Amino acid sequence: MPHTLKWFRPGRIIVVNDKMQQEYCYRLTALPGQRTEPRFTPQVSPAQMLAWGVFEGHYLNDCQEEFSAEWFARARQKLSPLRPDETKNCFGVKSRLPRGEWLKHGWILPFDPDPRG
Repeated sequence: MPHTLKWFRPGRIIVVNDKMQQEYCYRLTALPGQRTEPRFTPQVSPAQMLAWGVFEGHYLNDCQEEFSAEWFARARQKLSPLRPDETKNCFGVKSRLPRGEWLKHGWILPFDPDPRG
C-alpha cells in the first residue's frame, strides 16, 4: 500500500531541537511501514492517536517540526501545550506515566538515542 505522507522521503535529514533533544540529527532510510519488526502491527496510526488526544494532548507537541504536519492536521484542538489535560484525552482520563516509570519498566532503554523511546 503506498504511503500518503509526502513529508517522509528516504534520504531526508531530520534535525531535532525540542525540550528533550538539541541538534540531534537522523536520516530517514525507508518509507513508513518498511523495515519494521514483523510482529509490530499497530491498530492505529500516529495521526489517529494524536487526534484522540493521547497522553492528555501532551505527547509530541513540543517537537512537531520533527514529524509530518499531516500527523497533526486533525489534532490541533487536542494538543495541550502547557501541561497535560485529561479533558483532551478522548476517554477523559489520566493516561500517562512519568518518563522515569517508562525507564524503570524497560519501555525506553537508557542508551536509546531517542529519549522518548
